[in-house]
Amino acid sequence: MRKLLICMLLSFCFLSQNPLYAGEAPNIIFPAGGTSSGDKQNLLVYELIYRYTFYQLFLQESHLEKGFIISNHGENFADLVQYLEQGFSPKLAQQIVSYVTAYQPEIGKQAIIPKEGLPLITKEDLPFIRWDIEEEGIIFTRTYQIDLPDCSSTIDYKIYTRFTQGGLKIYKLELEENKNLY
Repeated sequence: MRKLLICMLLSFCFLSQNPLYAGEAPNIIFPAGGTSSGDKQNLLVYELIYRYTFYQLFLQESHLEKGFIISNHGENFADLVQYLEQGFSPKLAQQIVSYVTAYQPEIGKQAIIPKEGLPLITKEDLPFIRWDIEEEGIIFTRTYQIDLPDCSSTIDYKIYTRFTQGGLKIYKLELEENKNLY
């Protein structure tokens, strides 16, 4: 049942998400007098959304070559990892590329394999994201509600981040189910 709910959630996330804002950093200007706590939270969440644009563009900006989907951001494993490292830690970028692509010897390139991937975080998620500052960095949580005839469930999508010289980087992702039977 748990796997079914997670598959349903992931399918829902991909089918219902709107595209992100154009793949560029959000232009947020704060008043000269400082920022309110709401502005600071929005700034952090927009930074998270910006980092997710690299994953979305990695998949969306692609072309077909001999029936294979090739990302415009690289043709080999190393180039694709390097592109995703703009938003993700090196280890997580490698895991993502390993999961969503496969080397195709017929064309000598990594190809995107159509399947479920990560839920996308977009500006439409802004009101639904909460965050906590921990010793290791900031943990963002996006909670999804799933209502089925025989049960109700929430799934927390946890995004673990750290600040680096290159800005905020996502280094770990988790799905945590909270089931409530009727």
